[in-house]
Amino acid sequence: MTNDETTPSFSVHLQTERKAKGLTQRELADLSAVSLRAIRNLELGRTVSPRQDTVRLLADALRLPKSRRAALESAAGARQGRDRSQVELPVPPASPLGPLIGREPDVAALTEIVEWLGTRHVTVVGAPGVGKSSLAQEVAGAIHRRGRMPAVWLSGPAGELPDGLAEELGGKPVLLAVDDLLTSPEGADALHGLLRVCPELCVLSTSRRPPVDAVAAVYPLLPLSVHGDTEAYGPAVRLMLAHCTRLRPDLAREPRITEVLARVCHALDGIPLALSCAASWLPLCEPEQLLEMAELDPLSLAVSVSGTRPTSQPSLPPPWPRSPTATQDCSRPSWPYGLRGPGRTRPN
Repeated sequence: MTNDETTPSFSVHLQTERKAKGLTQRELADLSAVSLRAIRNLELGRTVSPRQDTVRLLADALRLPKSRRAALESAAGARQGRDRSQVELPVPPASPLGPLIGREPDVAALTEIVEWLGTRHVTVVGAPGVGKSSLAQEVAGAIHRRGRMPAVWLSGPAGELPDGLAEELGGKPVLLAVDDLLTSPEGADALHGLLRVCPELCVLSTSRRPPVDAVAAVYPLLPLSVHGDTEAYGPAVRLMLAHCTRLRPDLAREPRITEVLARVCHALDGIPLALSCAASWLPLCEPEQLLEMAELDPLSLAVSVSGTRPTSQPSLPPPWPRSPTATQDCSRPSWPYGLRGPGRTRPN
C-alpha cells in the first residue's frame, strides 16, 4: 500500500481541524485571509495541491501544534516548493491618457497621506460620478511609477478578493488600490483580513459611503467648484472647456462660450461624469442649447450622445418639483432641444 493511500487527503485534514476548532468556513476565511471560495474548493477536493503560503495561513489561523501542522503540510502535496516570484500579482494601474483636470490638489493631498503619513487604509468617499475611481487610479499609478511602492489595481464589486492574494502579498510593501469593493460586507471583511495578515500592505479604496469601522481614514471627494478662489472660473469650468476644446475647437476661445459653459457646470453641480456626458452633445448642438437642457432637465444629460448611460450615473436634483405622474423614457437617449420635433419649454 502506497503512502498516498494511507495518508488522509488535505481536504479531510482541513475539515477535521476546522471542525475540531468549532469554526465555520466563513470564520476560518476571516481569521486566515484565505478566501471563502478557496477554502470551499480545498475542502471539496477541487484544489488538491495548495500552495505553501495558503497552508501556512490556514495553520496559523487554526493554531495547530507542531505535529498536526506537519501533518497538514505533508498532506498539502507537491506545490509546497513553488517560487512566489513566479506568480504574478494583479496588474498595476493603467497610465493616464491625460491630466486629471481639476483634481490636482486632491492628487497631491491623497498621495501625501498614502506615502508619508503611514496610514495603511484610506477610503475615497463621494457621490456617484464625482471621480473617485479616477482619483484613486491616478494616485496609485503615480506612486507606482515613482518607485516608492509597487501598486496593483483591482476593480469591481466582486465581494471577494482573488484567490491566493494574501499569500502572494505576504510581507511585501505593496499599495493595493481597490475600486468599489466595500459595497458588500464580504468585500469589506476580506479587505480587513488581508490587512491583518499582510503587515506591509497599504490599501487605497473607493466607496459611496463612509466605512463602518474606525480603521480606514476617510478622504471625502466633493464635486468640482464652478468659481475659483483666485480666478473667475474654477476647476469645473476648466474641465468643461477642455471637453469643448477637444470636441468643438472652433468655440473654445470665445469668451461668451466660457460664461455659457460655466452656467452648464453650475446646473450640473460640478459633477465630472455629468459634465463629460453633457459635453458629448457639443458636436450636435450649440452651447446655449446645452444650457437649456441642463437648466430644464439635468437628468436628460445623464445619457451621453451615444445613447448609453454611464455605470456610475450622477445623482442630480431636478430644478423644480416634478409632477407625481411624470415619467421619463430611459430606453432611448434624450435629444437636444430644437433638434427633435417641437422644443420643450420651461414650466411656469
